[in-house]
Amino acid sequence: MSYFFISLVGAALFLWVKITAKGHPPLPPGPPAEPIIGHMRKIQPEDQENQFYEWGKIYGKRRDDGVDKGASFYSIGKTFQKLRRMLQDYLNLKKSVRYQPIQTREARVLLQNLMSAEVERDNFIRRQNFVVNLFLTAIIMRLAYGHQATSDEDPYVHIIEGVSYGLSNAGSPGGTPVDYLPFLRHFPAWFPGAYYAGFARDNKIAVETMHQYPYEQAEGKAKPSFLSYHLEALDREGPDGPDAVLDIQGAAAVLFCAGAETRWCFIQKLKWYSAVPLGVPHRSLKDDVYRGMFIPQGSLIIANTRGMTLDERVYPNPQSFNPSRYLPKPEGNNEPHPIGPFGFGRRICPGRHLADASLWIAIASILATFNISKTIGEDVVASQVNHALFNVASALETNRRKT
Repeated sequence: MSYFFISLVGAALFLWVKITAKGHPPLPPGPPAEPIIGHMRKIQPEDQENQFYEWGKIYGKRRDDGVDKGASFYSIGKTFQKLRRMLQDYLNLKKSVRYQPIQTREARVLLQNLMSAEVERDNFIRRQNFVVNLFLTAIIMRLAYGHQATSDEDPYVHIIEGVSYGLSNAGSPGGTPVDYLPFLRHFPAWFPGAYYAGFARDNKIAVETMHQYPYEQAEGKAKPSFLSYHLEALDREGPDGPDAVLDIQGAAAVLFCAGAETRWCFIQKLKWYSAVPLGVPHRSLKDDVYRGMFIPQGSLIIANTRGMTLDERVYPNPQSFNPSRYLPKPEGNNEPHPIGPFGFGRRICPGRHLADASLWIAIASILATFNISKTIGEDVVASQVNHALFNVASALETNRRKT
């Protein structure tokens, strides 16, 4: 990004803060800002969650109740409320129990795929990742659209891979130049500050395909699913608005994408490397005062879920991979399960019960079937592990138990 645009953004933010802060309590503390450009040069382009965590240790204690207790002050629209009701009704704790036969069936397929992966030593870790990803993708495809995945070449699998690529490379949530200067979306990608706008245009087709293709394929099919459930209700009761079908498509797409992306996120992984380390950004709907600090209308609110899991007062030695930390004493430390990765308050993930059950069934099935041990050869050090969104490789050997 050119220094011209950095200066422009910094000057605008500086003047805005000076004007709006008059007569109000002080803004939240933070590192000293530079003249004109503010904090633009101090916020690193990558690994922001750890940077913000370190700043938090200097300028304030962990605060995890702002987006919950003050929820009425932070952005929530009618479409969000409608889609959430649809998903909550289909994925609540009571109904999630009904989906366990589907989860169990896919767990058996997972075991078969893991056994076949053992012979592919050249691409072992890649294959391991894929078959686990396929397990969770297959469950959510069946629930969302009534579709049964049968092979590696399933078009639905390729759709979710395309969307995952877009999400993983679209920049920090709320932190790209186009988020601060929306007019940049009209400029070509080579224009300073417009790269992510061009990236979004290039990947728009993947999102549109995720909405439209499964809907077209699922119409008229007999297998029950989230989509068929709501389309049948639409036929019986009529539309509740001009965008009723689009809302159903959107809710199904959210279920499809978010559900498939729970892959590899068992409890310790959720704490160790959250799938969305900076959470989903929100904006304050009006001026607010939080613990004596002024939050101006329109402020971007980001919950640093990664930072919350690094709090040594809650999780001693937080960088250590230690699943037993959650066990009751004396077997473990009785540490609380991480809540940040699933969101907060009214925005908490409605599919968390389904995700927990899927992962429990998968882990129990794997432990009952395989002996798992450290791989033979060189260790995988932390710097070699990919902590990018949605993908963490594991250096493990799996061998079928002898009966």
